[in-house]
Amino acid sequence: MAHRIQMKLGVLPDAERATDSPDTALHIEPRIGAQTRGKGHLYLLVTSRVPGPKAREATRLVADAIRSEYYYDESAGIRVCLVKAIQVANKRLTHAREKGALGTGPGPIGVALAVVRDNELYVCTVGPAEAYLNRGARLSTLPDPHRDRGLPSSEV
Repeated sequence: MAHRIQMKLGVLPDAERATDSPDTALHIEPRIGAQTRGKGHLYLLVTSRVPGPKAREATRLVADAIRSEYYYDESAGIRVCLVKAIQVANKRLTHAREKGALGTGPGPIGVALAVVRDNELYVCTVGPAEAYLNRGARLSTLPDPHRDRGLPSSEV
């Protein structure tokens, strides 16, 4: 249970967040036994290089799309379902009205997520988001090798 507590540090309620903060943080701990055994617990941070309320709506759209698609898809394992969920979120963002507020150029939306299932940890980063793994006394950075390509993108 300690790993869940450590992953939640730093998540603020919406009332205490800065008004121009575009970040969206979710942690989903399913209570249904089948989801807990099969999909695990999802910890998700979606961030944007562009501040403002439109960027916040875009990050919420991406976070909700990843959450719903990840738990809805029962077709494959965790890794494949995460890839599919990010691709669906990218597609929704590409077609959404929030895209116009994000400007032009490389995608300003970054995703960092972790899935914990029993003793397994899956970590994924897309775009300008970083994940850190603290194991023992060592700190490892898990950045996306293509940080310049965030969401929306023609290729994820």
